[in-house]
Amino acid sequence: MMLALALLAMSCNKEDLPGNGEEVNGGALTINVVDKGYASQDSVPDTKATTDGSYKTTFGEGDEIGVYVVSGLEGNQILLNNEKLTYSGSGWTGDLRYKKIEGDSPKFFAYYPYDGSISSEKLTASASDAEGFFATYLSGITLPTDQSDAGKYSKADIMVGDGSLAGTALTFGMEHQMGLVVVELPTQAEQPCTYKLSTDASYTWEGVKMTSVSCTDVKLNSQNALLVDGKYRYLVKPGTEDLSGSFSMASESKTFTCTGSSAITAGSYKIYKVSVKLNTRGADEEHILKKGDLYMADGSILNGDLYSSETPIPNPEDCRGIVFSVKNPYDEDTNLDTKFTHGLVLALKDAGSYPKWSKSYDIDQGGIKNCQSLQDCKEDLVGYSNNKTIWEKGSPDAFPAFNVKENYTQTLPEGKTSGWFLPSIGQWIYILSNLGEANFTDSERIEGVSASAANKIDSYLDKVGGSYVQKIDYKSYRGTSFWSSSEYLNGFARTLNFISGGDGDLILSIGEKHNSTDRARYIFAF
Repeated sequence: MMLALALLAMSCNKEDLPGNGEEVNGGALTINVVDKGYASQDSVPDTKATTDGSYKTTFGEGDEIGVYVVSGLEGNQILLNNEKLTYSGSGWTGDLRYKKIEGDSPKFFAYYPYDGSISSEKLTASASDAEGFFATYLSGITLPTDQSDAGKYSKADIMVGDGSLAGTALTFGMEHQMGLVVVELPTQAEQPCTYKLSTDASYTWEGVKMTSVSCTDVKLNSQNALLVDGKYRYLVKPGTEDLSGSFSMASESKTFTCTGSSAITAGSYKIYKVSVKLNTRGADEEHILKKGDLYMADGSILNGDLYSSETPIPNPEDCRGIVFSVKNPYDEDTNLDTKFTHGLVLALKDAGSYPKWSKSYDIDQGGIKNCQSLQDCKEDLVGYSNNKTIWEKGSPDAFPAFNVKENYTQTLPEGKTSGWFLPSIGQWIYILSNLGEANFTDSERIEGVSASAANKIDSYLDKVGGSYVQKIDYKSYRGTSFWSSSEYLNGFARTLNFISGGDGDLILSIGEKHNSTDRARYIFAF
């Protein structure tokens, strides 16, 4: 903020002014005081505070600054010593008279707030700038702990500045000498509660929900805190201890520490956003299961809509897969326990390393549907039964793609799921329809959707991210085909083929069981 007013020549006498030249009448000068504001401690470009917006000081009537005029010649004689200027509400008034020294270009220094007890021992007259001039004085300052209102806060808001004289305008650029801590308290808090599926109240898990809260009795350094525009402010001296605080919320007392606040440099600010968890339990919450939800290792389910590649889920190592189907009406897999019919979940990674469907040429496996048409493929939704047929043969090594124990070690919550199995081709169609938004309507080939379908499925995997997922990667040389547990005829099984090159087509294809080495991606029911 720039404040200007022609100084009034006071009627009082100033006897024995230092210097040997003519007297400069401060009443002829226009004084401007410019607050340079605070810069972000995090060094975000162009994050300077703006007037009356982000942390600049607004001077009020009665505010006072102290001004020094120091000779620039050898000896650095102080020509004007700690002259007080007072803000009237529209400008600065005071007696700014001093005597010039012939051939001199004096230095002008100012500080805020005014302190009438500064002795010459606390000043370095030979300094070239205000920070050097006031260095000893600044090092000895102890900030008030009580900064609970604007008046008390301003006494801690130490600023110094160099003066620049241009004609009759003397401008001080004031720089803050303390660090500013800005604390943003929560309006919502995590609260423990029990979740249950909307379709089955017996399926429950423990989690947290966000609850609206109000923070009261806020203190910083055990003192009431200054609230401005919904955030609390506290000035700290660089190099002191980290700031601590406390508040009450929902009848609970909370404490926090602004870690690293002692390292905030002069003239910088840092925002601390406090997040908290309530100890008291909230009412039970109903969860409506939907595609894209995330199934966790303990059987809990996260709302997939709350996460993205930019905001991935917490504890990604505990995620087991993506919900792609919610109790579809065509799933008549009688081998599945009825408690595992809430939904189907797609694994985050492939199983094994390009396994074969079977190790040797074989005829049709009894109990597994031959899917020779699109309708056959759509109707084969009994992937668990297909796997069970293979498992009951008692030779897991003979059917590598079905060897769950060997291929995939991600544990699932005991008693809550079917366990991992290779999906049927009909279940792959559901994965493509629900997650990839690609629908097989009247043909086993969908033209030009390979890239978009793969990318859309990958966008769900991105919510977990990192090394915890293996993307569809449809452009991979070998990674375009996935096995299903459905047969086609004799030595062939159904596959899902992402054609690479350009956008590519998506095909319900076939692979030779004992020769093809395709990818295997498991699912489970819960």
